[in-house]
Amino acid sequence: MNNLFTTDFIKTAPISVAILDKNLCFTSYSKIWLKEFNIKEKNIVGKYYFDVIPNTPERLRRICKNGLKGKSSNVTGQKFIDLKGNIQWLKWKVDPWNDYEGNITGIIIFAEDITAINRKKELLKKAQDVSNIGGWELDLATNQLHWTEVTKKIHKVGKDYIPKIDEGLSFYKEGKQREKITKLVNECINKGKPYDIELQIITAKGDELWVRAKGEAEFHKGKCVRIFGTFQDIDQEKKNELIYKETAERLKIAAKGAHIGVWEYDIAEDSFLCNDQQYELYGIKKKDFEGSYKAWKSMIHPEDLEKTRIEEEMVLKGKKNYNLTFRVVWPDGTIRHMQSSAELFKDEEGKPVKMIGTNWDITPIIEANLKYTEVTDRLEVATNAAQIGIWEYDIADDNLVWNEQMYELYGIRKVDFSGVYDAWKACLHPEDREQAEKEATKAMLGKKDYENIFRVVWPNGKIKHIQTVGVVHWDKEGRPQKVIGTNWDITPIKEAQLKYKEVADRLEVATKAAKMGIWEYDFATDSHVWNKQVYELHGIKEEDFAGGYESWRSLIHPEDQERTKIEEEMVMNGEKDLNHDYRVVWPNGTIRHIHATAKLLRDEKGNPLKMMGTNMDITSIKEAQLKYKEIADRLNLATNAAQIGIWEYDIAEDHSAWDDQVYKLYGITKKDFHGGDEAWRAMLHPEDREKVRIEEEKVLKGEKDLNHIFRVVWPNGEIHHLQSAAILLRDEEGNPEKMIGTNWDITTIKEAEEELRKLLKVTNEQNNNLLNFAHIVSHNLRSHSSNLSMLSSFLINEKNEEERKKLITMIDEASSGLNETVQHLNEVVYVKTNVDGNMTSINLYTALKNVEKNISTLFKEKEVTCEINVAKSHNLKAVPAYLDSIFLNLFTNSIKYSAENRQPRILVSSEIEGNKVVVAFSDNGQGIDLDRHGRKIFGMYKTFHGNKDAKGIGLFITKNQIEAMNGKIEVESTVNVG
Repeated sequence: MNNLFTTDFIKTAPISVAILDKNLCFTSYSKIWLKEFNIKEKNIVGKYYFDVIPNTPERLRRICKNGLKGKSSNVTGQKFIDLKGNIQWLKWKVDPWNDYEGNITGIIIFAEDITAINRKKELLKKAQDVSNIGGWELDLATNQLHWTEVTKKIHKVGKDYIPKIDEGLSFYKEGKQREKITKLVNECINKGKPYDIELQIITAKGDELWVRAKGEAEFHKGKCVRIFGTFQDIDQEKKNELIYKETAERLKIAAKGAHIGVWEYDIAEDSFLCNDQQYELYGIKKKDFEGSYKAWKSMIHPEDLEKTRIEEEMVLKGKKNYNLTFRVVWPDGTIRHMQSSAELFKDEEGKPVKMIGTNWDITPIIEANLKYTEVTDRLEVATNAAQIGIWEYDIADDNLVWNEQMYELYGIRKVDFSGVYDAWKACLHPEDREQAEKEATKAMLGKKDYENIFRVVWPNGKIKHIQTVGVVHWDKEGRPQKVIGTNWDITPIKEAQLKYKEVADRLEVATKAAKMGIWEYDFATDSHVWNKQVYELHGIKEEDFAGGYESWRSLIHPEDQERTKIEEEMVMNGEKDLNHDYRVVWPNGTIRHIHATAKLLRDEKGNPLKMMGTNMDITSIKEAQLKYKEIADRLNLATNAAQIGIWEYDIAEDHSAWDDQVYKLYGITKKDFHGGDEAWRAMLHPEDREKVRIEEEKVLKGEKDLNHIFRVVWPNGEIHHLQSAAILLRDEEGNPEKMIGTNWDITTIKEAEEELRKLLKVTNEQNNNLLNFAHIVSHNLRSHSSNLSMLSSFLINEKNEEERKKLITMIDEASSGLNETVQHLNEVVYVKTNVDGNMTSINLYTALKNVEKNISTLFKEKEVTCEINVAKSHNLKAVPAYLDSIFLNLFTNSIKYSAENRQPRILVSSEIEGNKVVVAFSDNGQGIDLDRHGRKIFGMYKTFHGNKDAKGIGLFITKNQIEAMNGKIEVESTVNVG
């Protein structure tokens, strides 16, 4: 069947159509068909066509029978009278239709009601027959034009109107219409060629009418002596014709673009009949489709087979109508989405016998929905990144629904907001509540769109400026139903505006003091008339101005001469009014910016007569604009420097889509990244990978949103700290589908935090050292001072010489102890104050070998084995004397505290960690109990082994020397191990 329509589709078709089988019995018909033929029966399926419409014209009977023989026929118009005598003009088209094997199985009849048009034509013809058509005559001998009363009536002029020759043609519409009639009249006069044309005229009352004008010439002795003809008003007929043509063309385009496939399935015979469009929808040719149910099912997408089977079972059981969406797979692999609806027909026993339905391609709609979802997801990411809040207010229920960003904008938690209008109003600044409510009321009354700026007060007292835009939705009765809108924080803009307002206020004071100049220029006399202020604006005196045009132009800045000249020419040509800015140069060299506006006055012929206008000094405004542009440029530079990257990860496909900024944040190019999850994880810092994995698992389980910080390692070894925020999208079953988020580099912030932490640690250590040093100084000096004071007192009171000698000896020993203490303290102070400027690059291996050489005799004496396993390329920045002192102290400590039962062994090694050199000294000595002495090991005068030579100053000095050179020292030890 080439042009088969479904029962449902046919019934609701906007035209009169019927389908007959090969016995000329109805199988389907449209509701309009019944209306066209005034048929009252509700169901005529299976009834003989000529029984239903017994007075069918004989010509149509023959056409229907010939259709069964394969002949198509058109009847462009025939009057049809039904049983009640109603008259209809119908336009017929009868075609045979075939099954998929090409056999004729019936005919399809289309009928178009053209009664209204033909009735108008009939009435118009009768009216023309009985009406007086206007006439006209042009006597070329007397050059007189004569119109009949009807012609005058058509032109809507009075009965006493006497037309002139030039006026007759002037009634025709200006342009092509008038050009056509002028040409036809000239050809009629010069060549004797008659004319009959439909054109438009403009009546004396300004109405536009379609008329039919006919004319012919009368010749005498080879010369045209007069032309005459008729004039007819065809306005209504012509407009109906144009409307009909436009409607017919639109209907033709709509029918062609419908792309609806129609099918019929005979359940008993297991056979499909389809129209041509159905084959196109399935991407196949008619010859490639065997017409069975199995063949149809083979084209359904495998994932949709079960769904279609269940749907069909429910339809066959009468549980629902057939209305289904599914996918088909074309032979070339293309997948298309189909919408299908059908009606089930049953026999007298209620058994399903046939289904007739339609298919149409909804792939563009499905793709559009997917794109819309993607766009909305991206919009959500963008609004989150841009901190835009979205809200919806249900007026009837007094209920506000906010997204998460709204709560952040208002500085409150979701649990603290009741969602009613008054709760929102309570968040507003008290001074803004009345104005905000008025704006909202105006919008809900339909007086204006909802757009406003107000302040909100956070619970902590902070004030934020919020801009809002909303759209009011109305119900069917025109009442406001709800308002949907957005909020965003414009506090930074407001603060910038306040600063700008300060400049603007100063500018306003200046402009108020300025007076506006008024002037007039007379073109005929080449003279200006200026008020006093114009002279002041141009920096001249009245007596110094000649008043002519050239005198004025001589005051204009040379660079503005050409531009103002072009501007004036455009004004003179009528292209625009004068409204421009230019600069003037005062006699003293001062340059001022002038804004000029003016109106050009012309005489009756359109020639320029004079120009009247105003001048105003806008120098201050121009300067302010330059400053504002500078601020705007800086602001634009700052926003471009934000460097926020946007990414999207498809979980099922294991594929990431990054914008250019993300690649920059990871230090790679687009070609170096294939987009998979493993490739991304490979760029993470090894220490952060597990933390990131745990974070993502929580997000996938719905326990939290993604917002974390991690490190990435660039190909060149650089480490960058990134902050990442994202949303997780799920499918209809709640399974994670994709993530969309942003990255931005916070390395500078992290480095600043680390630097601050180190600074605080050093500061605390220095404070502790200073406090410890102060205690030691106080204690040691006080001890020696008290001892000396007591011995001196004894000496003064002692008379025995022997005892006095002993006391003097004791005083000498106490003085030596005091001197030694002062020397120790001096060394500490020296270490603290003599580092800056003395740091230099020193080869580590050379420094160690020099110290080893200096104490080689001691090594031999103690039988020490020393192994220096240090790269000769390692250098470090230090004070040479400090470095020698440190190494000497560490070497000698290893010897001094060696174990008695084993030969001393010392190992020195080094390695590079980042930008630091780590030097390790290890030995097999006595070791230290760090649980007992760990915190005191670097303390001044702290000893732990009972060695009579130990003074507890060496490690104290060593630690201070190392820290003074921005280094650090640590101890690991086990008793009796080393």
